Amino acid sequence: MSNHLISIVAKTKIIQIRVSNNQFLRIKNNALAKGYGTTSGYLRQLGLDHDLSFETKFNEIYKLLKEFKQR
Repeated sequence: MSNHLISIVAKTKIIQIRVSNNQFLRIKNNALAKGYGTTSGYLRQLGLDHDLSFETKFNEIYKLLKEFKQR
């Protein structure tokens, strides 16, 4: 069982992407190896984690630029 947070929010939107058979197998195997029950959950988390990571870095850079400007 995965130790990832399970969302109780209804998922009503669908995102479709095309991948080769080899790419699909890689994604599916990565999801299983990391404890995800579905490839959807794995890809959802990857997309959201990346977004959060970018946002965190962006905020850090913004703060540094703001401090530099105040000097």
